[in-house]
Amino acid sequence: MDRRLLVALVGLVEVLAPRRIAAFWIGLCCRNPDQVELRPWVIHAIRIEGLALLGWVAWQSRDAIDDTEPDRATIEEPTYQEESADTPAIDPDTRRFDIAAVLYHTDEPLSVAEVVDLSADTTWEIGRSTASATLYRMYNESLVDRAERDGEGRFEYWLTEDGRAAVESSDVTIEPNPFAD
Repeated sequence: MDRRLLVALVGLVEVLAPRRIAAFWIGLCCRNPDQVELRPWVIHAIRIEGLALLGWVAWQSRDAIDDTEPDRATIEEPTYQEESADTPAIDPDTRRFDIAAVLYHTDEPLSVAEVVDLSADTTWEIGRSTASATLYRMYNESLVDRAERDGEGRFEYWLTEDGRAAVESSDVTIEPNPFAD
């Protein structure tokens, strides 16, 4: 059995039941334990000793706790794609592609509300929160750019060059096109 466990148990008992510990030791040491009167600081000293024992156990156990973490040498650093001439891909048959296709076919920047309105009653119909979240992710990936519209916190979006290249690199027809006659 690990000695730290035993020391922790003794420390815990000293913290939680110091009077019983004092009565135990007095019973072992004295012939007439009923005649012994403890001074008030003895109980506090037993508690402090118990806390010290628990602190020692925690200090000794810190290495065991640290050993559960992997070594820094074994942690693989995440690899980030370096920026290159390659454009990010937008998979067809996804909401991202649908929104990118709409932005691809327009001459003007569109707001989230306009994209949602263009999708109404179509097979690629999209909700406002989904469109907003998708456009925000695409903005973070530099596929679209945005500017504030009307100073009210609404944004209008348009495809960046990377976004256009990503849409054009797909081997499918760039649809939907809500502007087709």
